[in-house]
Amino acid sequence: MVQMPEKPPGTWSVGLEGSWGNIWNQEPESYTIDGEFVRVEPRLAYTLLPGFEIGIFLPVAGRMEGFADGFIENFHNLFNLNNAARDEFPRDRLLIEVTDKDGNRVTLNDDFWGINDLPVFASILLTEGTVLWPAVSSQLTITLPVGDEDKLQGLGTPVYELGTILSKRLGESRFIVYLGGSVSYCSRGDLIGIPLHKTIFSGLLALEYQLIEEFSLLAQYCISSPAAKNYYEYSEPINEINLGFKWRLTNSLLLELSIMENMFNYQNSTDIGMNVGLTQSW
Repeated sequence: MVQMPEKPPGTWSVGLEGSWGNIWNQEPESYTIDGEFVRVEPRLAYTLLPGFEIGIFLPVAGRMEGFADGFIENFHNLFNLNNAARDEFPRDRLLIEVTDKDGNRVTLNDDFWGINDLPVFASILLTEGTVLWPAVSSQLTITLPVGDEDKLQGLGTPVYELGTILSKRLGESRFIVYLGGSVSYCSRGDLIGIPLHKTIFSGLLALEYQLIEEFSLLAQYCISSPAAKNYYEYSEPINEINLGFKWRLTNSLLLELSIMENMFNYQNSTDIGMNVGLTQSW
């Protein structure tokens, strides 16, 4: 997500972001992606000038068999949601298996942890906003290829992304609306036999409600253009909803937490997940 660089010049920020997700994506005879995936991202940022910040993420990610399949199946059944046949296969296993159009098959079924590709970013606050107009921030991110391609920890080529986010309080209410979008480019044309789009577009719409000055509830809808070309449900847009909160524990310490569920299409993204972030500034 695009950062809003609102801190005074000379401010250092250290953050720790983490995410967990359970994925069940399956197309008979073509691909199965079944497992749980964890990503931990320490972040270091520095405000160089008023409204201008630079930073770097140091992501480490892992995949594992997990524990949540039974809970997810029961949750889907309770609310009459589509289980996408996941209850017909073994629970809590790890399997990544893709067969390309020539019949070549790639299989990964081992737990693995490693360093991902490395994002560096620069954010700029274009306007602080007025009574009528929103605050606007843009961010350029370049992801450097340092992860292991064979273990699916990296793409082997840089990814360039440009994003913008707008935020606006609704009058004198406790509601704040966010609207954002981004475009990314990667020259890689395929991944383990799946043909990829080189350009990806994404957007978000979020609503924040401030219960008190230090604590807010958050709801966010995200949509991304298809990741793959003519490859089953991976050629459909990705839709996700996040519900959570942010809590300013002290003037310089912020905690954020959300739960994610995919929507409309259950076979091309994380089924259910959790995100947590902790940021300390000084």
